[in-house]
Amino acid sequence: MNLYHPRYWPSWIGVALLRLLAYVPYATACRLGRALGRLIQRLGGSRRRIARRNLELCFPELDDSARERLLHAHFEVLGVGLFEIAHAWWGKDADLRPLVEISGLENLQAAAARGKGVLLLSAHFTSLEIGGRFLSMHMQFDAMYRQSDNPVF
Repeated sequence: MNLYHPRYWPSWIGVALLRLLAYVPYATACRLGRALGRLIQRLGGSRRRIARRNLELCFPELDDSARERLLHAHFEVLGVGLFEIAHAWWGKDADLRPLVEISGLENLQAAAARGKGVLLLSAHFTSLEIGGRFLSMHMQFDAMYRQSDNPVF
């Protein structure tokens, strides 16, 4: 398999853009991410319809305007998540440390010191990417994941 085949060029462009986004200060990245999310919402077509329908099914007690606010917030957070992935993969530890507060790390470290295995579960959101990055600043650990269908990633 030739990963440099033209069919993979869009993926490589995406990786290069993510790499560049890691240099954008986090506060700026959040603003740009929200703007990107609003653009994705406007251009999302079928994805926007699917998300809207999911909100209707999950929150039938909410009126349309409340669900639209949730839909809008979802897409903004989706855009921010892309920037967070860039920071999780390539950001500097010194820039990332002030962004998070870990609660209960001593429990995890105590279990590891006793030779006990610990299983941490996470949904496959940016919390997985950024949470793993923060945890790696404090201890050694291994992660398991399903390989992407796209061999570039």
